[in-house]
Amino acid sequence: MRILSVDDNAENRYLVEVMAKAHAHEVVSARNGLEALDHLAKGPFDLIVSDVLMPAMDGFQLCRQVKADERLKRIPFVFYTATYTARQDEELGLALGASRFIMKPMEPDEFLAVVEQVMREGEAGTIVLPAVDLDDNGKSLSVYNERLVRKLEHKIQQLEAARNELAASVAEKDDEIARRRLTEEALARSEEQLRLMWDGSTDGMRLTDRNGIILRANPALARMFAKPLDSLSGQPFTCCYRLDDPEAVLARYRERVDSRNVEEVIETMLLRWDGEQLWVEGSNATIELASGPVVFSVLRDVTQRERSAQERAELELQFRQAQKLESIGRLAGGVAHDFNNLLTVINGYSGLLLGQLHASDPLREKIEEIHKAGERAAGLTRQLLAFSRKQVLQPRVLDLNRIIQATQPMLARLVGEDVGLGVQLHREPATIYADPSHLEQVLMNLAVNSRDAMPRGGKLRIETSVVELPGESAPADHGAHAGRYVVLTMSDDGEGMSEETRLRIFEPFFTTKEVGKGTGLGLSMVQGIVVQSGGFIQVHSEPGQGTSFRIYLPGVEGTLADSDEPGAVTGLRGKGTVLVVEDQVEVGKYVAAALRAYGYHAIQAVGAEEALLLCDRERGRLDLILTDVVMPNCSGKELADRLAERWPGLKVLFTSGYADDAMARHGLPPQGSNFIQKPFSPEQLALKVREILLVRDREDGGSSGLGSSNLPG
Repeated sequence: MRILSVDDNAENRYLVEVMAKAHAHEVVSARNGLEALDHLAKGPFDLIVSDVLMPAMDGFQLCRQVKADERLKRIPFVFYTATYTARQDEELGLALGASRFIMKPMEPDEFLAVVEQVMREGEAGTIVLPAVDLDDNGKSLSVYNERLVRKLEHKIQQLEAARNELAASVAEKDDEIARRRLTEEALARSEEQLRLMWDGSTDGMRLTDRNGIILRANPALARMFAKPLDSLSGQPFTCCYRLDDPEAVLARYRERVDSRNVEEVIETMLLRWDGEQLWVEGSNATIELASGPVVFSVLRDVTQRERSAQERAELELQFRQAQKLESIGRLAGGVAHDFNNLLTVINGYSGLLLGQLHASDPLREKIEEIHKAGERAAGLTRQLLAFSRKQVLQPRVLDLNRIIQATQPMLARLVGEDVGLGVQLHREPATIYADPSHLEQVLMNLAVNSRDAMPRGGKLRIETSVVELPGESAPADHGAHAGRYVVLTMSDDGEGMSEETRLRIFEPFFTTKEVGKGTGLGLSMVQGIVVQSGGFIQVHSEPGQGTSFRIYLPGVEGTLADSDEPGAVTGLRGKGTVLVVEDQVEVGKYVAAALRAYGYHAIQAVGAEEALLLCDRERGRLDLILTDVVMPNCSGKELADRLAERWPGLKVLFTSGYADDAMARHGLPPQGSNFIQKPFSPEQLALKVREILLVRDREDGGSSGLGSSNLPG
């Protein structure tokens, strides 16, 4: 069995070692609690035998830390002391989890019998666990300090009694002088023990009189308050704090001391004299001396623990916010899909009607209003998908400078004549891979924000630049990486914003505008587009100093997409047979009607099974399948795969009101030339169908190949 013997007296350590080794036990010795903890960290022990009064860390503190440690708490612990012999001392030791509390001296046989019995209990698993809550620092510290105060009172009373005895024995005989010498030696030993306990404590301790003057302080208190130890004595305790009215604090302290109503348990945040915040916990106790009452205070610095708790609380808040935004994003995606189906019908039929009505028709104005309202609703669904970062992008290699130049006239009209628009573009092409229409939305939303921030006019500046971000400069909190970035900077001379507002500007539905003047989705949409395009945003603003948005987009190398690329068409009408597969009947009817309006023969199928039957019936006369992506029982991608097995060259055009992630789950890439996002106008549909059929004809060398319809090129 391995026994850890902890005692500051070398003779006592030797005696325990001799008694234990006589019974074939291995003994490791430590001079105080700190050395004991070092030994415990290095290897297992079967028993701990500890003195109570020791420097650096006493036995009570050692027992408390051992029993609070999951790894050590089942090691039997025995107190072996000649100093703490009162019943309350034994009760405290046992409450902390000790198995026995025995007094020095003890006969070797009796001592070894206790040791053997405790170790047998340990082997049997009947270990005494603490009777007090070791996690309740205030309660355990209060119990410990109560015993410490009583010992201090006892020691102080001993000192006063010894000094009185020495004063009375001056005239005594030589034998009295010898007795005084013995008393002085005992007093010196007692003072040394008190000094070791006082100086070695890791908690700050001080004695103050009724006026708050520090009579004595230990080194731990000086370290806690960043003060030289010798500068504390004789100063009011308020010298350690930054206070608005120190005299008022001292006056309240005197009242409490005089009424014997000193606050016993302390747990508060203090502002140290140098402005540093400290969280402390501890206790106060009043000691009655002949010269008057003094207050003994024990303070423990728990600042790191409180900061850790605050950091955990902040992380939990950020996690809950992220969950909330994710939930809103999922809701937005679902709502946008349903709206897109409805708007496809509303906007599509209103567009068809407008194409059939004469300009002077009295119904035209009303239908135009319906169509405009539908377009605004479609814009709102795009905003919902943008801030949820689930919109469908159709990116290509483009020059950001060209986008800005093309948009500049519209931006100038948007901000008004009282806002000057300055544009400074990078001298070389600023090539990126992005969706041009979404970039225009970013420019317009930021321009509107700047305009609203300058009600009395001002200056809006748009700049582009190209930078290389090394690894250490890429902001990790934005998920950025090292590399080449194209930077779009939009800055204004507006009212600016506070730091609190700046931290919230990208939250969906957050707005500082009046009710009815903003949805709170504009900047959320901007961030969604930028993040979905692989970039990040930095915002700088101060009240009265304007605002600057810096948007970083990954730079790319490649050939710019050209508007007159092969496959572009000049006419919208065409010929051919298109099978429309749509589980929403009203949407399928609109799509078929729009195709017929542009010269196509349209066949409607409600779902994949009906589509397969119609394909068999048509026997290869189909030129194109236009199918929804998400359908019950069989998705559009699965339908296309089944058709490709029978007719390998048959072209398929996919459509959906869902976002990128929904299409990815169904095995369809969210971007590409064979996709059209709902809602779409009749013109957009006709253009997309004609593009796909022209590409098919070029691939087939000018003939349709699969169907009987040859479309003019």
